[in-house]
Amino acid sequence: MSSTTENIHPASARASSQWGWMLIALILIGLALGLVLGGRKVFNRYKSHQAQQLANAALQDMEEERWESAALKIKDALTAYPEQPVVLRASARMISEGYSDYEQAASMLKKLLSSGQGTPADLVQLGTALLKSGSAEQAQNIYDSLPPEARETSDGMELLANIYYETGRANEALTTLRKALSSEPDNPRSQLRLAVMDLQFTGLEEARKSIAATLWKLAARQDRVGLDAIGQINDMPELTATQVRELRRLVEAHPLMQPRHRYAVLSNYLRLIPLERDQIITAEV
Repeated sequence: MSSTTENIHPASARASSQWGWMLIALILIGLALGLVLGGRKVFNRYKSHQAQQLANAALQDMEEERWESAALKIKDALTAYPEQPVVLRASARMISEGYSDYEQAASMLKKLLSSGQGTPADLVQLGTALLKSGSAEQAQNIYDSLPPEARETSDGMELLANIYYETGRANEALTTLRKALSSEPDNPRSQLRLAVMDLQFTGLEEARKSIAATLWKLAARQDRVGLDAIGQINDMPELTATQVRELRRLVEAHPLMQPRHRYAVLSNYLRLIPLERDQIITAEV
């Protein structure tokens, strides 16, 4: 009696073997493709994280007015992962604040929003960029499209205040801006801006003393707000010799101080304390 294997046709055996090898090949191709796609996802996540870190570092540089350093980081971040949301936000800010190119900033923000990764805060920034580029009507349309809760934020109200100002409604602009700044009573930047507004609209001595007290408190800060407060105090016409001595100490100890900040205070120092003029000039030379 013949065995079973003897009854299998040679051609059938070859076909079965070929199908087996094809199946193995397909499995291997699938595994390779999975590795490639999985590796690409891992690589993209890495590049996105790298770009986000660069963008965050650039934002810190902008806070400290290191614009050249910020620009280099933004360039590297865009090269690494141009679609990263933080990169697009930081790029828009860099272009707007560093180069005053509000149209390009608006373009960046539109790209972010069209990707589906934008937020109402990004929409507010787009409205601001459009307004600064001369498109008050488009900015109004953006404001009208904001969710109610976004309109009630400080930035949302400030956008509306700026729209009012650009369209000739100055009183409404001032009222809305004060409301925006007052909505963040613990925010040092808002405190500073409110103080500056009050200085512009009051000549009463007692009121100005109260405003000055707020500015002196802010001037002790070691951040951008502190440096700006020093500048505001230095511009006050009632500045005294005793105060300018303290102001000089503060500005020279400030970590963000640039030569222009120091020289502005030193100019008042020489004006109010002329007896030290020769000594200071000799030291500076």
